[in-house]
Amino acid sequence: MSKKKTKDEFIAELYEKCPNYRNGDFVVLGKYRKNDIPIIIKNKYGYLKVRPSDILRKCLQFKTSSAIFKDAYFRELLREKSKPFTKGKYQLISEYKGVKEIIIVKDKYGELKSTPADLLAGKIPSIVSAIDIKLYVHNILSLHNDDYKSNSFEVVEWYKGRKIPMIFKDKYGLYKVYLHNLISNCKIWLPSAVNLGDNVRNRLLEARGDLYDYSLLDGIKTVNEEKLKIICRIHGIFEQWYYHHYKGGCGCPKCGKLSAIEILKQNPTGWSYSDWIKSALVSKNFDSFKTYVIKFTDKKTNEFFYKVGRTFLTIHLRFAQINMHYDKEILFIFEDNDPIKVINKERELLRLNKPNSYLPERNFSGKNECFSKVEYD
Repeated sequence: MSKKKTKDEFIAELYEKCPNYRNGDFVVLGKYRKNDIPIIIKNKYGYLKVRPSDILRKCLQFKTSSAIFKDAYFRELLREKSKPFTKGKYQLISEYKGVKEIIIVKDKYGELKSTPADLLAGKIPSIVSAIDIKLYVHNILSLHNDDYKSNSFEVVEWYKGRKIPMIFKDKYGLYKVYLHNLISNCKIWLPSAVNLGDNVRNRLLEARGDLYDYSLLDGIKTVNEEKLKIICRIHGIFEQWYYHHYKGGCGCPKCGKLSAIEILKQNPTGWSYSDWIKSALVSKNFDSFKTYVIKFTDKKTNEFFYKVGRTFLTIHLRFAQINMHYDKEILFIFEDNDPIKVINKERELLRLNKPNSYLPERNFSGKNECFSKVEYD
């Protein structure tokens, strides 16, 4: 019968055969009985129960499955092995149940599913592993995308994968945008429109009304590299860049080429009210009786001022002679079938804003009714 090995003899053999022990990677705490009866040891991650024979034979990294307190052991191991976990990019929500079993982690956007094996390998859970993908993506976009935060868009199709775009909708149409672009604060805008022609047409109809026919926009591929084909109801087809037309500063070139003299004949400064009304009634360019407040910004000098006036033409036609020099922003329009009400509204606004009178640097008809700031209602 062979002599029973003592703990000191086991420790001596362990020192000889196991470099990990010699290096101080673990210590033996439990009482040694024999090689096939588990003994308690401790390393920097926690306490384990292993058979002495396994330690002597393998001298390998101890597994979490041998830990006495598996969850605590795994957390300590993860703190060393996973930089994202160490840096606080996510935290563990559920307990360790096995190296390949599902474990729940949480980052600043929500909860995700992973496995201890993947986490120890340094892998960060993907969005598709989120417990609630819709909520998770919502939280991402709420932090990173201004268009999404504005609540101007409805999500039609949520995230389904890195190579599949999300689908958004607003009053103009549908848009396809990849999540990684949205995270970079990419705008949900015309280049991503599902049907660019319909989208542009809806925008122009809102901005310009039915002044022009936009039926030729079907099938357009871009608004940046080619001009739009637009139909003037008087002069026919003309081409124009989208952004020039959309802002309202540009329209049909033939309409815009009406000379300043001809326009002034129809709506001159200093006319008597009766002459102005009579001229409106016989004008082929009559649109409606209106009083307006417009902000003008000089395209070269950035000078800006506010113009108060009245016209029976379209705003574009009224300012045809200076459209090329200024960007226009229409702030206020008062329209009425009774021209006297329109005249009185203009007089009211001119009187209200008289203390803020301003003389623009450029010369144009109506420059004497301009202001540095303006009040209107």
